Amino acid sequence: MDKTKELESASVCKLLISYSIPAIVGMLINAIYNIVDRMFIGNNPDLGAAGLAALTICFPIMVIMMAFSVLFGMGGSILTSIKLGEKNNEEAQKVFLTSYTLMIVAGVVLGILGNIFIEPLLYAFGADNETFPYAAPYMRLVLIGGAFQNMGLGANNFIRIQGRPVRSMVTMAIGAVTNIILDYVFVFTLNLGTFGAALGTVIGQIGTSLFVAAFLMSKKSLLRLDFRKLNLKPRYVRLITIYGFSAAILQAASALMNVILNKQLLKYGAASEYGSTIAISGLGIINSLVTLFVLPVIGINQGAQSIISYNYGAKNYGRVRKTLLYAIIFATIIVTLSYAASRLFPDQIIGMYNKEDENLIAFSKIALKYWFMIMPIVGYQIVTSNYFQSIGRIKTAVVLSTSRQLLLLIPLLYILPYFMGLKGILLATPTADLGAVILSTIFLIIEMKRLRNEETAAAKAV
Repeated sequence: MDKTKELESASVCKLLISYSIPAIVGMLINAIYNIVDRMFIGNNPDLGAAGLAALTICFPIMVIMMAFSVLFGMGGSILTSIKLGEKNNEEAQKVFLTSYTLMIVAGVVLGILGNIFIEPLLYAFGADNETFPYAAPYMRLVLIGGAFQNMGLGANNFIRIQGRPVRSMVTMAIGAVTNIILDYVFVFTLNLGTFGAALGTVIGQIGTSLFVAAFLMSKKSLLRLDFRKLNLKPRYVRLITIYGFSAAILQAASALMNVILNKQLLKYGAASEYGSTIAISGLGIINSLVTLFVLPVIGINQGAQSIISYNYGAKNYGRVRKTLLYAIIFATIIVTLSYAASRLFPDQIIGMYNKEDENLIAFSKIALKYWFMIMPIVGYQIVTSNYFQSIGRIKTAVVLSTSRQLLLLIPLLYILPYFMGLKGILLATPTADLGAVILSTIFLIIEMKRLRNEETAAAKAV
């Protein structure tokens, strides 16, 4: 049954809420894979700070894996959604099958190459002789599960754009709940360490990928998954890559930023009173919290993307602008609440990851204070960047997506610590966030003028 028609007729506010809430829950559920691993490992007395540091070092590699899931999953879903808005269902189907094929191929290739070069890879990303024995078994298994991650998380986008946000959420929940249960069993009961945490994650991802595939193969799906018809047609590969590029480059920039961050923490943490292992572990906790607090905004983006892309394809520009406005309002409310929580309950928040190591707790509380300094305006920048991607303005989306990490944060991670030591690393993030917000505002003002002109031209044509 075609449920996409409501995208051009239902109340924009109600539609955004109905699409965003399941997407938010789904994104929070997805975050559980990484957050729960850190919680169980951080609270395991045999792993503690060293285990947390190992997962922090693995995180940039996992972000790179996610970049390919975003490149082909989100890129394909945006293009498919636009085609559905244009009432071109046949081409939408072809784009979907090409995207699914790309996600499988990318997962398999990354899994093979990553395992072949695992040792130099981990040392290049910040591992040392203390953390490598914890990082290697975890990363090897996660790399093997890369194809299942893509077929679950990446392909899940194609369920949501069909007007099935709740179904999209449920498929994510199945894998996450499985991961939580298995993490407890493998890490605490069987004491399998970081390998056990990775095993729980991969089994959860396999579960999600199977349920996503089952829906996409059913008669309820407007887009039909047929493994016999999977293909890699160059025309669609190029278009999918173009539409997913800005989101993927954001993930890649995030990975690069995390590598540099780990290296700088290794250097300046060693010169501080806390030490490098505590500094890396503490920032691992903060990054995990950033993921937890910002993912609801990503969920709003996912809900808004389905509405914006479809209506932009259908030339309903008034609904496009309304959706953007509501998305900015909702995102700002969420990040402001997150900021308030970081100020009111720092002990309880840090305590989720470790309650025993006083040095780690002390540093993490300081890092939390600086890292979240201008959190209330971060949601606006994230939504604005996503808007340009949703309408296919790829160059602008790339500039806004990378401005924070590549243009601002990475240089600041070198400049500020040179003068301020470890504190400079902590101040780099809010400084970069402020610069990215200013740049986004400039682009958004120009875009709103362009969209009004498009709307006027469309009205005259009628």
